[in-house]
Amino acid sequence: MMHIQLESERPQTVAAASAPRPERRREDEEELQAIFERTYGSVRKNAFRPTPRREDNTARREFLPPLEEYLLVDGYNIIFAWEELKELAHRDLASARQKLIDILSDYHGMHPCSLLLVYDSYKVSGARGTQEEEGGITVVYTKEGETADSFIEREVTRLAKQYRVRAATSDRCEQNIILGAGALRMSARELRGEVEAAKVEIRRIMERQSKRDGKASLGRALEKAVNKQR
Repeated sequence: MMHIQLESERPQTVAAASAPRPERRREDEEELQAIFERTYGSVRKNAFRPTPRREDNTARREFLPPLEEYLLVDGYNIIFAWEELKELAHRDLASARQKLIDILSDYHGMHPCSLLLVYDSYKVSGARGTQEEEGGITVVYTKEGETADSFIEREVTRLAKQYRVRAATSDRCEQNIILGAGALRMSARELRGEVEAAKVEIRRIMERQSKRDGKASLGRALEKAVNKQR
C-alpha cells in the first residue's frame, strides 16, 4: 500500500489541478491571435461579435392605399356597338352622345373611378379639343385631326405607369395597343355587362331607401331611378 496516495493528499478537483494559471492562459491567447493574424491578417476589435439584429417592423408597416383606377371609354365606338344607342345615333347623334353620358354617369356612381368618355372630333373643322365635367365623369372632345384612338393610347401610356387603367372599346387593333401599353382592355360587351349590373344595384338601393323612408312609394322610387338613367 506504499504506492497508493492517500485521499487527503489528492488534488481537490481535476479541474483545479489542471486549470492553467491566468498568466499562462493570456500567453496562449496572445500566441493564438499572432498565428491567426499571420495567416489571415489583422483582426479588428469586436470583429467576432454577433451582428445586432434589426428590429422587425413588418407588423407596424403601413400598407399603401390601392392604386387609383382610370377608365377610358371610346364614345362613338361604344355607341355603334350598343344596339339601342346605334339606333338612336341614326336618328340624332347628339342625343346618343348624351344618352351614353347619362348611362356612364350612373355607372360611375356605383363604380367610383376617374372616368374619361372620349368623343372623336377628328373631322370637325376648327375643333380645339375640350374636356368637360358632367355627371361626375370627364367628357373629352378631341381636337381636329386627332382620333379618339390616339388620345386614349397616349393617355393609357401616360397613366399606366402610376395607376390601374382600363380602356373600353370594341376595336381589336386598339385593344391590342392598349394591352401593350400596360392597361386592361375591356370590350363593349364587358362594359355593357358592368353597366347592367350597376342598374340592378341602383334598383336595390332605391327599394331599400323607399322601405326605410316610407315617404315615397316603391313605384315612384323605381321610376325615379329609371328616369335618371334615361
